[in-house]
Amino acid sequence: ELGGDLPPTKWVARVETTRRQRPKEDPNKVYKVDVAGSIARGPENAPVTLVEFTAFQCGYCARSQATITQILDSYPGQVQHVVKYKPLRDPKAAIASLAAERQGKYWEYRNLLFANQRAINDANLRAWATQVGLDLERFETDRTDPVLAATISQDSKQAASLGVSGTPTFFINGKKLVGAQPYENFKKVIDAQLSASGDQPAAS
Repeated sequence: ELGGDLPPTKWVARVETTRRQRPKEDPNKVYKVDVAGSIARGPENAPVTLVEFTAFQCGYCARSQATITQILDSYPGQVQHVVKYKPLRDPKAAIASLAAERQGKYWEYRNLLFANQRAINDANLRAWATQVGLDLERFETDRTDPVLAATISQDSKQAASLGVSGTPTFFINGKKLVGAQPYENFKKVIDAQLSASGDQPAAS
């Protein structure tokens, strides 16, 4: 079929038709992202809000963490980083991170999850909890709290409503940026938002 010796099947034709009919996304569209109750770092009144839809099983999400760190270092006090989840498979790692948040160790635990993506299992989730100094009994109890599972589910539903089909996907003051893109692409959008709000963009 690929070589042209056979006519394309109906399946191929249907896929190509769907692809042609798929509407292109407006790059200037500003989405309204509900961040209430989400884990965040940076000042609440920061002129720029960077919302990250992420998954601990996603290699591109792990790759983007260095870029997020660079953004926060480059824009001290100007960017608030908000985390939301869209798990690729089992949400247990995301739920475990929320359990760690209840003991004030979210960011330390999150770093271990991204650094050990291929080793995520129940035994290691407990081992990493001990490593960052969590009360293990409380951690295990919180992991079974349906409120945490509901939080992940709500994030996933919101992701779908915003057209988030893959991770990582970012929203910079509502402007969508998809994938583990280089720092310069984030800087361009952030600087434009800072200029619009009257704040000083970061130096090159």
